[in-house]
Amino acid sequence: MSTRATYSFGKNRNGVEVIIYDHYDGYPEGAAVKFMRMIDAASECRNAETISPESFIRGNNNAEITHGNHGDTEFHYRLYGKTVEVMARKAGDRVWSFKKYELVDFINAHGGKVAEVDGTIYTSMTAECAIAQMQDLIQHWDENGVDAQGQREGFQGVIAKLREEF
Repeated sequence: MSTRATYSFGKNRNGVEVIIYDHYDGYPEGAAVKFMRMIDAASECRNAETISPESFIRGNNNAEITHGNHGDTEFHYRLYGKTVEVMARKAGDRVWSFKKYELVDFINAHGGKVAEVDGTIYTSMTAECAIAQMQDLIQHWDENGVDAQGQREGFQGVIAKLREEF
């Protein structure tokens, strides 16, 4: 049996709330995996917003934009900024329970692993990529005598924090 869920993302530039429906794995542990896929998908596209309907759909093949809340969904996740509101109900019930989390806390509480460092949310995959990119840039600066001490120290601090987390 499938656990259906909808995911909404705050209002877009046109003032419309984008709602996404996914027929499978809508329970919190499944949603945590979907949110991690969203973060990974955003990192694959330069300048992509991490928490967005586009990144969510790109990372989750079964997700599709929908017209609104479906009567058969057991979970609804509303994301705005780095906060997620979780609404749940038993199939057929009209009453929803409600809980609010920071996105990082929700993912980590439901079987995922992410870390927020200096305002950016990382999964293990995105952390590995970020570390490699920062190390390459530091090496480039060293090889070419670029004076970027402040940026170098900042990158080294982020690298150390990510290694602690992952």
